[in-house]
Amino acid sequence: MTSSALRLIGVWLAVIVLLGVSLGTSYIPMGRFNSIVCVTIAFVQALLVWTFFMRLRWSGLLVRLIAAAGLIWFLLLLGLSLTDYLTRHTVGS
Repeated sequence: MTSSALRLIGVWLAVIVLLGVSLGTSYIPMGRFNSIVCVTIAFVQALLVWTFFMRLRWSGLLVRLIAAAGLIWFLLLLGLSLTDYLTRHTVGS
């Protein structure tokens, strides 16, 4: 096997291990901290996929710029959704 194939297999194994960790944390009661841990794990998985499987590390400037714009758009939508969620009040409180 070539070194690039071994690297991709290693990254795939890392993503699978992170999937197992994410699954394992769903059974551990951590309160609000559980969501933070799961989102962090998902971000690391996405970073591995972007960097190695989508080959952004070795791509040109335009491809990186478009990927960064997509990430910024996602973070904007996430921030707006969190703003809505955090400012809602439950009935009776």
